[in-house]
Amino acid sequence: GIAPLSSFVSRWPDWDASKVLSDPEVTALIEEIGERPDLQLLAQQRLAAKILDAALGVIAARLDPSDCGIHHARDVAELALKIGGAFAKGPKAVAPPRRRSFCLLGGVATVVSPEHPEGAGVLVQNAEGARMLFRAMRCVEMDEFHAVWECLKESLFVGSLTLEGW
Repeated sequence: GIAPLSSFVSRWPDWDASKVLSDPEVTALIEEIGERPDLQLLAQQRLAAKILDAALGVIAARLDPSDCGIHHARDVAELALKIGGAFAKGPKAVAPPRRRSFCLLGGVATVVSPEHPEGAGVLVQNAEGARMLFRAMRCVEMDEFHAVWECLKESLFVGSLTLEGW
């Protein structure tokens, strides 16, 4: 709903859309976006705005000054104001929480983040597990990396940490 197939084809004319959409990696990304209500709401708002723009365009085209009376113009203006008001009162996009946390118990870290609001488990028993935890926690700043590392240095069995920001 965010972009039509014709938009995809015009942006990447050399790509076969059916092959791209059948790629498992692309499918996984689409499913991840499908789990994010903030992105779904944004897509719905863009679709609603597109439909409202088209409706107002048709209404404006029918307001030809040669055959439009004052009452008809007033009714159309009231309708346009109602449509605009309804759109303005629509649901607002809610930003996902800008917080990531993990709880380590028995060598399994449960990471809670905007991508994984219900929690995702990461087995932390070696360097590969620690790397996966850094990735799940989206550690991009050195202080974030060090905070997670310090927690892991204390114990690979139990611990917890919350990082603010994104």
